[in-house]
Parts: sequence; structure tokens; C-alpha cells
Amino acid sequence: MEIIKRFYIELSKYKYVYLFALFVNVLVILLGNVSPFFIRQLTRDITIQDYQLATVTLIVFLLSFFLKNLLNNLTTYLQDLTLTKVSVSLQQKVFNKLHDLDYEFYSGKSAGSLISILKRGDSALFDIYYGVHDSLLESIISFVFLAISFSFIDLKYLYITILIALIMFLFSFHLVKYNIRKRIFLNEQDDELSTIMVDNMINFETVKYFGNEKFEQTKLANRLQIWFTASKDFFISFRVIELIVGNIANIGIAVVVYIAFLDIQNKAIDLAQFLFIITFANTVFPNFWRVVRAFREIAKNNADLQKYFEILNYSTNIKNPEHPIVLGDDNYEIQFNDVVFKYAKGDRALNCFNLNIGKSESVALVGYSGAGKTTLVKLLMRFFDVDKGEILINGLNIKNFSKSYLRQQIGVVPQEPILFNDTIEYNIKYGKTDATTEQVKFACKIANIDSFISNLPDGYQSMVGERGLKLSGGQKQRLAIARVILKNSKIIVFDEATSNLDSQSEKLIQDAFWKLAKDKTTIIIAHRLSTIMHADKIVVMDKGEIKEVGSHIQLINRDGGIYKKLWELQHNGFIGDNE
Repeated sequence: MEIIKRFYIELSKYKYVYLFALFVNVLVILLGNVSPFFIRQLTRDITIQDYQLATVTLIVFLLSFFLKNLLNNLTTYLQDLTLTKVSVSLQQKVFNKLHDLDYEFYSGKSAGSLISILKRGDSALFDIYYGVHDSLLESIISFVFLAISFSFIDLKYLYITILIALIMFLFSFHLVKYNIRKRIFLNEQDDELSTIMVDNMINFETVKYFGNEKFEQTKLANRLQIWFTASKDFFISFRVIELIVGNIANIGIAVVVYIAFLDIQNKAIDLAQFLFIITFANTVFPNFWRVVRAFREIAKNNADLQKYFEILNYSTNIKNPEHPIVLGDDNYEIQFNDVVFKYAKGDRALNCFNLNIGKSESVALVGYSGAGKTTLVKLLMRFFDVDKGEILINGLNIKNFSKSYLRQQIGVVPQEPILFNDTIEYNIKYGKTDATTEQVKFACKIANIDSFISNLPDGYQSMVGERGLKLSGGQKQRLAIARVILKNSKIIVFDEATSNLDSQSEKLIQDAFWKLAKDKTTIIIAHRLSTIMHADKIVVMDKGEIKEVGSHIQLINRDGGIYKKLWELQHNGFIGDNE
């Protein structure tokens, strides 16, 4: 019921259109229930051979069909309008929520599963609405009409109808519960299928590199077999409901018609009443079956809508402050004071970590994989919050800034840039969405990628493909660097930013990089030590702690030092991962 309540809260935002649509819908249902009365009146008029009155009755009867059709189209339009507005509002709300959720949320979710939840949830909005306002509402109004009408003829017809209805709903209650269990399991298999397919589309290069097409096809075939069984069980549960409940409805019609047949034989009712009872029985009992189907659809879609609304219920642990502050225009100093951090599962990533990065200073973080280098950057950007200690920028705790503002102050060139499936210009302008074409080209010249782009048939309007697959690793890297140059943040983070570049491009990028870093507070995470030789300060980390600090010259001359060992172990410019 909580989901239905929330659904109506969303509808209430457009209450005037919704209420008018509901009013018109009731008129349509009322017009649909007057047919037995017209048939009874026509029968009586023809029986007494009053053809003039019968003609009037027939004309009014036929006009009611045209009016019903007109109003039905109007109510459908109003309903679709209301639901589309609700759909747009909810999709925007869910999209905003997904952006607000923590980094940790995405680390435990698959894109395929999320896409399935969003698609089913939006579809469930429409299905629940029509299940309630068409099938359910029509059946209730029809039953009220029947109850009043049968009361004037003979109460036994009403009692029989109520008894049959109770039997139908008793069977339906248990059958629908069974059907919903099958639906939930099928949804889980849908999510698994989506996950496999989306993963394969995203990582198709990896599949081809290893020649594992058959392996992936077999994996999908096995999952499809499970999905097929789940689908079959779900559809069989539908057929069971239709067989049992549908036949109970047929028995109800047969019983009422048989009793009416006996009554007309005994002259307890006339021909007009006999036809009236049969017409109502043929209308109302199928409507009871529609109620069962409506409840089934509501219950099924309730499960889908629940998953959809659950996204809005997820708590955001990394919260914005109530009264966010902003920084001044001067350069930024960063301080990590006694920082302790541990991921949800695992050992401490940082242990009483202290580091000061001065204004316009370049600091390189070096160490084996798992030393905590990338964790520092994630904490600086508030992807996670520290367990103990604090992180300051210009003496201000980063928790006092809004998350979006904080991240706007930091330009990141990741080790593996992921690009939007759009144009080169769009991807570069993502660093500054209001940048001019001239500014974009200037950034690209510094990043040594302008000549490459200019020689493309479509230039800056060239599409990069899904995740930038149309570009080489080095081209993506330089494009990401251009994006950060355009962003012009006070803090820059290079996460092995030249790892995918050839030697010639690397030198050109390094020249541009050090020009850019000259007036910036810069953090460099590097395995290629040639990248960081000119850093103001090199910080050697191991197991979440600082082991050595100094310049390149100081550290390579320190006997027994970790950095010197890394320098000696370096192969082709990279630090080995073996300790």
C-alpha cells in the first residue's frame, strides 16, 4: 500500500487534470452500464407494439454509443497527459537521485540491472493507473448498478452474484500471490540477462582479444535457459488463474441465467426483465474477472514500481552541508590531517595519514598498487568521507563545500578516460560547457591533439563512439588532458596521465603538463617515474602510510630507500608490482 500511496502523491501534483480525467472516465463507465436498461425498455416497447417510443429509445441508445466513444477518447487523452507528466517528473527525480548517490552505490550495482529497473518502473506507472482507473473502477461501478437493479427484481439474484464474486476473489487471492512470486523471480532473471548483455556490449573488445565469443554465447545460453523456465512458470501461473477464475465466472453466468429461465417459465419475471438479467450477468461476471486481472496487474506492477521508488529511498551518506561555503580566488593549499579511512570491506586504506600540499606545489604520489594513492584522491573529491581526521583546502574542511562545487575545483585526468558517445568537441567542452570553439582549440593545441582532430573528415564534430572506442588510448588520454586544460581548475590530479602515450607524444604532453601545473596545486599519481622527476615533492606511500618524502634526486640517492628500489626495479619506465 505504501507504493500505491506514493503513486497517488505523484498524481496529486497534477490533481486538476487528474480529477477531470477521473470525472470523464466515470461518465464513460456509466454510459457503458446503461445498455441493459435500454434493452429492457426496447423489449417492453416492442412487446406492447409502441414503435414510436421504441424508435426514440433506440435513437437515444445509439447516441449513447457516440457520446461514450467521444468521452472515452477525451478521458484517454487526459489520462495519458497526466501519466506522461508524472513519468517525466519521476524520471527527472530518479536521474537527479542517481547523480546524488554515493560512489559506493555504483560499485555494488550493474548498469544492466539499473536499466531494467528504470524501464520496468516507468512502464509500471501506466499499467497501475489503467488497472485501477479502468478495470477496477469499472467493475465497482458495474457491481453497484447490478446490486441496485437486482434488488428491484429479486434479491436472490444479488445474493448469488455476491456468493460467486466471493468465491472468485478467494481463489484469486492465493493464485495472484503465487503469480507475483513467479514475477519477482522472473524480474531477477531479467536483471541478470541485462547485466550479461550490457557487460558484453561495453567490453566487447576484451571478448575479442581473448577469442571468447563461444564462452560468452554459452554463458548467455545457460542464463537464457533459466530465464525461459522462469518465463514459462510465470505464464503458466497466468493460465491457471484464467482457467480457474474464468470458469467460476462462467458458472456464475450459467447459474443466474438458469434461475432467470425458471422464473420466466413460472411467470415470476417478464421477457424484458429476463433479457435485462442475462445482459447484466454477461456484463458483470466478466467484469469480476477483470477485477482479478486488475489486482494481478497492480500486484505485479507494484513489485516493479517498488524497485523504481527504492532508488529514491537510498540514503546518501556523503551529504552536502546546510550552508555551503566557497573558496577565494587565490591558489589552493591542501592538507590531510591524521586521516584514517577503511573501505566497507577490507583493511585500512589510510592510517593516520598527514600530508601538506602547498599552493601551486606539484606533489607526486608513488608506491605499489594498493598503497592508498588513488584513495587519497577519492577522499579529496568526497567520493568517500574520512573515518577520522580531516581534509582541508585553504584551512577549510572540504565537508563545508557542496560536493559539486568541490569537484568543480579539481580537474582530473584519469588513467583510463571514459568518453561520452558524442562528438570530440562535446567531450572536450564537458570540462567547461560554455566554452567557445576557439577556447576548445587552444586547449587541444596545448594537449598536442589539435592537428589530429583537424585532419579528421568531420574535425571537432567527429563522433568518438561508445566510451571513445573510435580513438586510440593515447588520443583519448590527450583529449582528457585537453578537457582538464579547458576546465582550468585550481587543483589538478593526473592519475598516470601519460601511461598510454608513445615517447614522442609523452614528451610533448609533459611539456604542456608542466606549463599547466606551474600555477596549479597538482597531485600526480604515477608508475612511470619519468613523469614525476620534476615534481616539487615526491611522496612514497606503502600500506596507507608515508614512508619517504623528497625530490627525485634526494630519493634516488637515499640508500635502502623504497623509491631507490622502485627506480632500480623500473622496467621501461614503469614500477614493477612485485614487492
